[in-house]
Amino acid sequence: MIKVGKLVMATMSALVLGGMMPTTANAARWHSGTPKAIRGEFQAKRTGAQGFGSRYSITRNQFVIGISNMPTEFINHLKYQKIGNHLYRVKGHVKKNGMVRFSHVDFSVYRKGKIMAFGDFAYYKRHKFAKSQYARQVKGYRNGDAIFK
Repeated sequence: MIKVGKLVMATMSALVLGGMMPTTANAARWHSGTPKAIRGEFQAKRTGAQGFGSRYSITRNQFVIGISNMPTEFINHLKYQKIGNHLYRVKGHVKKNGMVRFSHVDFSVYRKGKIMAFGDFAYYKRHKFAKSQYARQVKGYRNGDAIFK
């Protein structure tokens, strides 16, 4: 009987003390790939002497940036972290492609509905998306022109 009483007391004290310990869960941990919320095809408005607006394609494992008159940038080995409502921080490696040299990138992506904004994370921390180009989601392309959703 004494053994059972000691066992019950030890179990109760463990439950009480275990409940008082702070949890170490981190909601903003890094995940691999890209979040489903930002995936899709996007195109920004044409500015200045550009032939077409910047195009962004975001898939599970790759972020592709196509800017008129520049070589396409392929960013892979992606990982992301949610940093706010509709806001993500994404890191990756730029693949060497023509004039584009291999490098590491760290950028922020905002996506709400059919609108997406994209920019360098260091710039975002100071200025938010003040001078970012906003892009709209694209359903497809016909004769080189975007068909918006």
